[in-house]
Amino acid sequence: MFELKRILDFGNRKILEGKRVLLATIYKTMGSSYRKKWTQMIVADDFTYAGHLSGGCVEKAVLAESEKVFRTGENLTFVYDGQYKLGCKGSIFILLELVDSESFKNLKEQVELCDEGRIAFIQGIESDGADEVGTYFQFRDLKISMSSTKNFTKKEETRTVRPQNKVVIVGSEFDGEILANLAMQVGFISNLVVNQNYAIPSDKPYKIFHAEPKTLPSKVNFDSRTALILMTHSFAKDLAFLKEIIYTDLKYFGILGPPRRKEELLENLFENFSENNLELIDKIENIKSPVGLNIGSKIPEEIAISILAELIQVFNKKN
Repeated sequence: MFELKRILDFGNRKILEGKRVLLATIYKTMGSSYRKKWTQMIVADDFTYAGHLSGGCVEKAVLAESEKVFRTGENLTFVYDGQYKLGCKGSIFILLELVDSESFKNLKEQVELCDEGRIAFIQGIESDGADEVGTYFQFRDLKISMSSTKNFTKKEETRTVRPQNKVVIVGSEFDGEILANLAMQVGFISNLVVNQNYAIPSDKPYKIFHAEPKTLPSKVNFDSRTALILMTHSFAKDLAFLKEIIYTDLKYFGILGPPRRKEELLENLFENFSENNLELIDKIENIKSPVGLNIGSKIPEEIAISILAELIQVFNKKN
């Protein structure tokens, strides 16, 4: 979702400038490749672009082939053979589709609605032969085809595009700001929760808002694609937040600090809940503390990288 939103924002700006845009999609790979099937980038007819299909070399070929699409008005497919050009040495099959402005507008609106509502949708690749390929997006009963003039009947593949991963960081210290900023750069929706004495600046790329423990659940849309990090540097504050959000469904729940601090927090937590509460026991077993991969981090930036590395690992279901 993160990359899709980025290329849609770029394409919308270009269309408003009166430019034509095309969508480049990897629809198949053979052998190893840096980026995989479904990866997309967008190119404007001034040959500026957003998104990447590789580390730089494939993009040059996309721009060269895009010139033909803008000149002829016809979509095309081509194969980028990386045997002698890429470290991965695989072949990448790429589709270039000229997108009409109305379809693009509808696509952007629907993606924004799904993003706001944390709703998944379908991305599809359809074909009518070896070289006849098209892409589309399915939003419940609405199908938006990028190759609107084609009628594909033979083969169809789909994938689910899920809501963008989100991280909610509770803490007013500068290490929380560092984590929030880096999280944005690697594709997370980033929220920083601060106390009432924190003066919220207007120039931050991530969302910052005031919340107390009792009001946090009503201010944040927590779901199964959300990570929560408690890093207030205050035992009492962490405990207060923990009491209010312990039953919240999350992808990841982490508390900054050593293992003993987590044990003390949980001991205090059990004083307020029944010890035979099986749901509570299940929830606390999934709390991670200390947070982050053990890579020997020392400075705040390194600690933020270790936390984000662990979040990426968890969200991508890698051991």
